[in-house]
Amino acid sequence: MKILLADDQDLVRDSLVTLISAYAPGAEVTGVASLDAALGMLRRGTRYDMAVLDLHMPGMNGLEGLRKVIIGWPDLPVALMSGAARDSDVEEALAVGAKGYLPKTMAGKALVRALELMLAGEIYLPSTALRPGAGASDRQSGLTEREGQVLKQLKEGLANKEIAQRLGINVATVKMHLRSLSKKLEARNRTELVLKAIQLGLG
Repeated sequence: MKILLADDQDLVRDSLVTLISAYAPGAEVTGVASLDAALGMLRRGTRYDMAVLDLHMPGMNGLEGLRKVIIGWPDLPVALMSGAARDSDVEEALAVGAKGYLPKTMAGKALVRALELMLAGEIYLPSTALRPGAGASDRQSGLTEREGQVLKQLKEGLANKEIAQRLGINVATVKMHLRSLSKKLEARNRTELVLKAIQLGLG
């Protein structure tokens, strides 16, 4: 299984590459940070079994980027990925020719299973993908509401100062929440924390 994964959030992209590689031994995942970079890889003639495109990364312009890839490489299965997508976006993506929609909160096994289904010619659309929020899941895992908010910003690749500004708290408080999150999720660093959060469907 050879996958081209395009997502502009470094931590999320790296975590997804790690997840796919862990649950699909032998899989080869190429991660890039923009639509232009993905198009560049495809134009080189590199052959992939599937492309996964983040809905909100640079160059996508809504679903225009998805259309470019599908029209330019009609034999390449393409899936849309997002942390939050509107019903209309998902419906239009499928109408354009996408093979499915993958929420970034998917656990590793489920993600690999979805990729395998799409590679087999199936359309993948999880029934829980468009349900609002993951707050209930966060609470069930013992996270406070604020910890869930910090984790969400971390998954977007924001630095501590940016998280503090967005949430209206100070940097020291952000660091305190990150220490608490790392302890609860048994993570040793930021990348591992994001990886654990994706596996558990948190944030």
